[in-house]
Amino acid sequence: MKDLIQKLYFLCVDYQFDFASPEGKASVIGDSPLFIANTLIPFLELHEIKVSEIVSDYRLPRGKSCSETCVPGTPGFQSLLPDHIRVGKQHIKCMHNPLWTRENIGVADQPIGKEYQSPELFNRWVSHHFPEKTIPIVLFGETMECCLLNVAQELYFRGYDLFVLYEATDPMAARQIYKDDIIHHSSLSLYTKCITFKDLCSMLTEQTNAPAITKQ
Repeated sequence: MKDLIQKLYFLCVDYQFDFASPEGKASVIGDSPLFIANTLIPFLELHEIKVSEIVSDYRLPRGKSCSETCVPGTPGFQSLLPDHIRVGKQHIKCMHNPLWTRENIGVADQPIGKEYQSPELFNRWVSHHFPEKTIPIVLFGETMECCLLNVAQELYFRGYDLFVLYEATDPMAARQIYKDDIIHHSSLSLYTKCITFKDLCSMLTEQTNAPAITKQ
């Protein structure tokens, strides 16, 4: 469905074991991990839609953070996005903001360097994955008021229109009760438009004249 892919880009953020699995060190308590696994991924597979991906390597030391998650070489770092729907190379970040990187990022059992910003590295990745700025990007993954927000800001500043998929993201566990306020009324809403899965199906059906079928 080349026509469909050219009308919408898809970007998954931090859908990793430590965030999206119940056994993960910083797992969310919302419904989004199950929705992504049981509804969204089968839908993407069915319609042959490819997804770009940003993941995290949160080894310490890392600024003022004292929490180490998504360590390369451990299950926590593993992406839960199937390889066959991922397009191109993952972008790996070491902070919530995707501009931050370091030496040996994503490489297990290697010494890591000091954190630094590389707008050039992120710009090259964005230009490769989303070459047409007239095509909106659909964002999903974890977490909406943190990593998803930071990614949305950087893409918005680069001139992209953004949608965030309501069922396919959640805030951090302690803020789960504020999900609707965060997605509709926080800073995230300045940079993205919230859509539901039903909205997404309608958009794709209109674009392709194909039925919006999901696997169960």
